[in-house]
Formats: sequence, structure tokens, C-alpha cells
Amino acid sequence: MENILCPVDFSDTSLKALEAAAQIGAKHRSRILLINVFNLDESKLKFSQEAENKDTLITVARRKLKALAEEVENEYCPKGLLRCDFKLVEGSTVSQIVETSLEREKQLIVLGTTGISGSKKSFVGGTTAEIIGKSQIPVLCIPESFTDINLQHIVYASELVEEDKVALARLAAFCHPFGSTIKVVHLSKSKSDKTKTEFLAFQDEMKSYITTTRLYFDLVGMEQDLTHQLDQYMKNDPANFLVLLSYQRNFFEKIFSKSLSKSMSYLVDYPLMIFKV
Repeated sequence: MENILCPVDFSDTSLKALEAAAQIGAKHRSRILLINVFNLDESKLKFSQEAENKDTLITVARRKLKALAEEVENEYCPKGLLRCDFKLVEGSTVSQIVETSLEREKQLIVLGTTGISGSKKSFVGGTTAEIIGKSQIPVLCIPESFTDINLQHIVYASELVEEDKVALARLAAFCHPFGSTIKVVHLSKSKSDKTKTEFLAFQDEMKSYITTTRLYFDLVGMEQDLTHQLDQYMKNDPANFLVLLSYQRNFFEKIFSKSLSKSMSYLVDYPLMIFKV
């Protein structure tokens, strides 16, 4: 995990995402790049007492970015972080974040799950989902309630596909500095012997393939829709970190569908990581 990208709009939520990125970066001895996609209207709301015209607002935003980067380096470089750089750009928020993520081989995007507007539903159903859909690298969504990154117990939602092997191997490498345990959960409407046999075969294969991280497996019968069932599982489990695989198109589309935008808000009460394979 050499390079982490962290979008910052100076909202409290984006600063919490930066805190999470810094904690992860310190463990992995990473470099962090802060990116602010300048928006004139939002900047006027944020910095109205400091500047009025566009050029001055950009200067203010760049100065605040620089101060943030220095603050992160002062606190986290002694703990292992290599450095924290910053970049201010203009244009489409999603396009600029995705394009920047392709530069210098970034390995992770860490972002807050609400933006400057404070509208959880619009952000979760809009900007976040769009970044996840277009990003070629993993995306970690940090909720408003974040305090400290806790990766001791992680839930990975599996569809028992071949791509899980790659995703779990990458997740194990990501979690290794934290000494994590990973619980692989498969939600299924079927309780047939065939489903159980397939799950046991998948479990044996994953355990033989991934030996550096403790893996646990759980086959769960679905009694609700997918989103609520998964959220209920997270609430009942000691884990507070959920990982999904974006290759699982049906699964992924159900989680982020517009019709489920309200129920999706349940999923941002804990960190949510989307792996790309």
C-alpha cells in the first residue's frame, strides 16, 4: 500500500476520512496525496469570511490544504507515514478523483461518506457510488461516526466466485499490519445440500490459498432483502468493517441501486471497502 489518495473538501466528514487514511498510511509506510476539487459555490459558503473572488478563494483553499498536509506529516510521519502531499484541481469531482487515482500507481482511495452539503442519501447514492463504479482501485468509505480505524475483525461478503480468491488475497495483504481476522460471509436464499457443499468446497480452497491471515466462514440464510440482511449481520457481529467485491455485478447493483438509496444509509454506519478485481 504505497500510495493513498484522499479527497478533501474541508468538511468534518472528509477530515475524518483523512484521519483514517493517515492511520492506514502509518501502518503501511505509505504516501498520501490530498486532493481538493475546487468548487466556487461551496468555497464561498466555507470561506466567505476569508475571501470573496475566485482567485483569492483558490489561494485560501490551497493554503488550508498545505496546512492539513503538514499537520498530517507532523503527527503521523513519526508513526510510519512517509509523506503527505496535496493537489488542488478544478473540474468534475468524480472525474478528477478517478483520473488522479491512476497517477503514480495509487492503491487506495479513502473518502468520507458525506460531502460539504451534509446530505447522506444524495452522497451515498450519487458521488460515492459513481466513484466506486468508475475507479479501478479499491475505495474505502468512512462514515460520519468514525473515530479510529479498527481492522481487528473484518467481514468480507462473498458470492463464491473465482474473483474472491484474488480479492481475499489482496485484502489479507492490506490487513496484515493490523493483525486482522477475516470472516467470509455468504448470504443465500437457498438452504439446500448443494449450497452447503459448494460453500464448504469454497472454504477449503480459500484456506489452502490464503495462509497468512486467519479466515473464518459463515453461510447465512437470507430472510430479508440483501441490504438489510447484510446490515443486520454487521450489527450482530463484533466486526465493524465491511468489504465487498465490485465484480459481483448483481450483488453490487442491488446494494447501490437508487431504489435502495434509503436503506443504503444503514451501510455507512461503519467503514465500507469496495475491492476491484
